Parts: sequence; structure tokens; C-alpha cells
Amino acid sequence: MSLSLLGRLVARLRVVNLAGRIPMSTTSTKSPTSTEEAVCSLLNTDKLNWDGSLSFECMKRAVSSLELHEKTSMAQALDKIHEGVNIVVTKEMEMDASVIRGLPNSVRLICEAGTGFNNIDCDAAKTRGITVCNVPEYSTEAVATMVMTFVLSFSSSLMQQQQKLWGATADKRAWATLEG
Repeated sequence: MSLSLLGRLVARLRVVNLAGRIPMSTTSTKSPTSTEEAVCSLLNTDKLNWDGSLSFECMKRAVSSLELHEKTSMAQALDKIHEGVNIVVTKEMEMDASVIRGLPNSVRLICEAGTGFNNIDCDAAKTRGITVCNVPEYSTEAVATMVMTFVLSFSSSLMQQQQKLWGATADKRAWATLEG
């Protein structure tokens, strides 16, 4: 799921870039030809790469400079985002109006690496001329897989069987019915 998230995040950043607001590399080998370079700061990377198996290479190829910051709180955000950063990518981190007002003037895009952006003050961003986006389709396959898992689990009394096994009941009569 996380691997597809980064690929979709890069694609989303490129779609937002169609407005020409952020110079981004259009190929994996060349950097932007603009004098201004795309600098991306990823906050809360520990929530993106929770198991340590994620590679940020596709992100590194999409921007001129990629800064990775683990375990970032809202209070620490302004210390990690410096002048020159164009793109801020967050994961499950609140960005209220005070943080957005304190962002450097170079920031043009805040992207939530997930399906929602209710944790970002969109009105404050709009006032500053900062675009806010998310990656709404990143978990479509995972959600479909989870739904099918639940359907199969509920249709086969899997939970009741597990409860009986965890109870280590030796009473064979308890297995005659799965109603309790």
C-alpha cells in the first residue's frame, strides 16, 4: 500500500504542477530547467514508512531536493520548513492557521499523503495563496481487500471460531454450535 502511495503522490504533485506553480522534474534523470528548484519537505515520514520498507527514490527523482523528517509535531513544523521549500508533504499531522501563517513565502503547496485534508486549515492556506491537495485514490485497493476480508470472515464465523480457540475449551459441546 505504501509503495503505491508514493507513486500516486508523485503523480498528484505533477497534476497540481500543471498550473506551473512549482518547477518539477518531468523525467527521472533531469532536474527542472527553471532557475527556481522544487524543494520538498516530507513531515512525519515515520507514519509513511512505519515498517522501514519504503524507498523514497521516486520522490527524490521528482523534485530537486527532498528533505525527510520523522515524528514531526505541529510545534516542530516551522523549525523544519525553511525558506526555499516549495512543497510540504504531511502525513496525519495537524497544520492549523498559526503554522500556515508562519510558513516561508516559498511554500506553494501542502499535500496530505492520504485521503483527507481535514487536519490542514485550508482557509489559512488559501489566504496565503498556498494550494492544498491530498492523494484520494492511494488506498483504493487496500480498502477493497479489507472489505473482502471482512466479508469472508463474517460469512465463515471466523471470529467465533477464534474466540473458542483462544478460550482453549476442551468441551466439544461448545463446538456443536457457534452461537456462543
